[in-house]
Amino acid sequence: MILGKIIPRLMLGFLLLSPLPMAGLAWLYVQAFERTLQQSALENLSSLADKKADQINAYISERLTDGRLLAKSFAALDTLQARSNRQDKAAALRYRAEERAYGDYFHTLMESVGYYDLLLTDAAGNVVFSIRHEADLGSNLNTGPYRDTALAKAHREAIALLDAQITQAGPYAPSAERMAIFIVAPMFNAGRVVGTLALQMDLDKLTAVSGDTTGLGVTGETLLAQVDGDQAVYVGSLRHVQNAAFRYRVPLDKLAAPMRSALNGGHDKGITRDYAGVEIIGAWRYLPALRWGMVVKMDASEAFAPLYLLQKSSLIALGLLLLVASLVALMLGRTLVTPIRRLIIATERIAGGDLNHRAPLAGCDEFKQLAVSFNTMTEHLHFQQSNLERQVGQRTADIRLAMEQLNEAQHIAQVGSWELDLSSGILIWSDEIYQLFEIDKNRFGATYEAFLNAIHPEDRDAVNEAYNRSLQTHEPYQITHRLLMPDGRTKYVTERCTSHFDTAGRPIRSVGTIQDVTELKRTELALKDLNEELEQRVQQRTELLLHAKEEADRANNAKSEFLSRMSHELRTPMNAIMGFAQLLETDLETPLTADQADNLHEILHAGRHLLELINEVLDLARIETGRIELSLEPVEARSLIGECTALLQPLTSGRRIELKLDIDGTGTVRADRLRLRQILLNLLSNAIKYNRDNGSVRISCQSAAEDRIRIAVRDSGRGIAADALPRLFKPFERIETAYDGIEGAGIGLALAKRLVEAMGGSIGVESIVGEGSTFWIELPAVEAEIYPPSGFSAAEAAQSSYVKARTLLYIEDNPANLRLVRKIISTHTRLLLLEANTAEQGLDIAKTYHPDLILLDINLPGMNGFTALRHLQDDSVTCDIPVIAISANAMERDIKKGLAAGFTDYLTKPLDVPKLLALLDTILK
Repeated sequence: MILGKIIPRLMLGFLLLSPLPMAGLAWLYVQAFERTLQQSALENLSSLADKKADQINAYISERLTDGRLLAKSFAALDTLQARSNRQDKAAALRYRAEERAYGDYFHTLMESVGYYDLLLTDAAGNVVFSIRHEADLGSNLNTGPYRDTALAKAHREAIALLDAQITQAGPYAPSAERMAIFIVAPMFNAGRVVGTLALQMDLDKLTAVSGDTTGLGVTGETLLAQVDGDQAVYVGSLRHVQNAAFRYRVPLDKLAAPMRSALNGGHDKGITRDYAGVEIIGAWRYLPALRWGMVVKMDASEAFAPLYLLQKSSLIALGLLLLVASLVALMLGRTLVTPIRRLIIATERIAGGDLNHRAPLAGCDEFKQLAVSFNTMTEHLHFQQSNLERQVGQRTADIRLAMEQLNEAQHIAQVGSWELDLSSGILIWSDEIYQLFEIDKNRFGATYEAFLNAIHPEDRDAVNEAYNRSLQTHEPYQITHRLLMPDGRTKYVTERCTSHFDTAGRPIRSVGTIQDVTELKRTELALKDLNEELEQRVQQRTELLLHAKEEADRANNAKSEFLSRMSHELRTPMNAIMGFAQLLETDLETPLTADQADNLHEILHAGRHLLELINEVLDLARIETGRIELSLEPVEARSLIGECTALLQPLTSGRRIELKLDIDGTGTVRADRLRLRQILLNLLSNAIKYNRDNGSVRISCQSAAEDRIRIAVRDSGRGIAADALPRLFKPFERIETAYDGIEGAGIGLALAKRLVEAMGGSIGVESIVGEGSTFWIELPAVEAEIYPPSGFSAAEAAQSSYVKARTLLYIEDNPANLRLVRKIISTHTRLLLLEANTAEQGLDIAKTYHPDLILLDINLPGMNGFTALRHLQDDSVTCDIPVIAISANAMERDIKKGLAAGFTDYLTKPLDVPKLLALLDTILK
């Protein structure tokens, strides 16, 4: 009955139960530790993945911004324009000047940001500029051998979508199949797409993310991949696959789950298996700008190493505990119950997570020893937890330091980068510098002294002196020196460096870049050889220039055709507006009411203003395209000024503005009389329009220096601020503070300036705010000539009276224009009007009825007006019929072309009704 006694029972029960609470405590702790460790590792990897993704996305966003800004820069636009027109001799000289001006700018941009190349392509797809001068320079991206490349497709999309595009990474043939990503932005000039600017990125900048294992331990790595058809291509290095970048391909259906999820737009983390089948803990993200997938991962064996160690330690501790419990059980007695209860209480608090609590040292020595063992185990657990927290804090600090270094490196022009820790003397090189110096990375002793040994002996002192001087002055330095290769070859490099100092001014570290400029040196030598070939190319260039001139003439003809079509399209609707408005004004059978007359006056006023605006815009366009035609002759200034003031007298009487003439003798200038009249009317109408009521306008005409005559118009208006004067003569520029509430489009002064300059004169302005403005023009003075008087009076009204009824044929396809002429003929004449909608129909009517006069529209569907005129002239039945052209093509060359073709007269739309009636009266009377 030994088991019936309390002590044997207690001993047996203690031996059976004492290990169980500790085992449960250890299990709970291990489970809690496992969850905490797993969550911490996943959060850490997720944070790293977010930062790397943000880093890449920010880099791509900056590059897109670079592309858009560069596409808008004057440097890019001037270079594109100069390149596109470089076959013209003047353009060639301007190109060479701009190439010298912008060449260094583009090279500095390439070096500062790390682009591989910069290309300019015109709207036709011709690659006209390249920093690298590779095979794509001079090719056509629409029709040439590279029309199917990613660059060509992005070029076409950028022009079609009017926004910057970015290509996927892929081999680019002109760069020797180098993997490339292009940022292509459209270039605009005057609101029109004139080409694109393409930046070829250095992929080492992006794929360097995969080589950065900061915070990922020994087995960690960053994976980058993109979809290529039905496969995924890894674009970075892999730990388990040699030379994997852009070579390692995996079918999408066999791709590891994390990368497959990332390429499908996934954003997650978890425990899974990688491309090598190894169990990992990782986080994956989708990079939309590049359409890449990214996986940041670490082997589970390394990530959960503390857990495995804890499990092993717990098993050992439980084994020791069972041994101690067995020994203590032999010595238990009546005093066993109380110490056990205290020990259970302590165990429950520890199991509840209170690792600062300790078991009391009560009872016999064995209980005290057991309590000490529990306390030791608790301290060990507490130490493990504190150590884990310190490791997490250290890794967070390392990540923060790495991000600071990366951000700093982005502000340095990086071709090959290096960093020197001045406290430890450790020199860190990027892979590009090892390749530049042709040094084995594994054999190089990375110190400043070893770096100096790689420099040419004759340049070492200069480099060392430049670096030491930089440390003393706290200023960055730049130096170009030579490298001596092991085989005796010499390379030229440009080195840039900046140093960082502590608060006491002591240097702590230096960072810098090294750029290979050997090819630049070789290019300088090659220029000498090119100069010798220059004479041989002169003849070839001459032929090219002649060809360019022919192309320029064709382009100018195209511009003239555009202006003609624009004039036609703008004047056609104006014909109906102005024509019917004039009919209403002159309709005696149904006179208008006073309100209707006022409304009609506003319509006519707005129509005339719009017509003037159309004429000014077209004149301005003709001047800018070099198609303005002037008839320069001696013009007597006094009579022309008097004519203009007489025309504007009604404008002054309504506002009681006084017109004063101050003319010194009789001045004669060399000018186009019609254009000079247009300029004076513009200046005088502005002086009246922008004047104050009861003000004055003074017109003076006096001799100026160097055989010139100055005509000045001075008003008493508000005046214009000095800082606004330079904007007055720019098209569509209006000074709102000076012209507030007054209608205008900002074209008149710009047109006046170009017309004056085209006539060999100059124009200017002087103004005082609050007192008024003086606009003046100066023109060459010439001797006066006497002209016979003209019997024509513009003020005569056309009165249609015919001896006998006449027939008029009007050939027009626009119903509104037909209705207008029908209304004019029926209201003001006794003519019989015949109508035709096509030239073919009109020819038939002309042969059948033989009308006395034909009004013929130029732009007809099918057969046009010129062809119809030839048919009329070639037919003996209709060859004697006078034909008047009516067209919205109102350019001077269009009128001359019509008269030269044989038209009796040429009327432009909108029709001037009195002029039409007068012409009918003259021809048919």
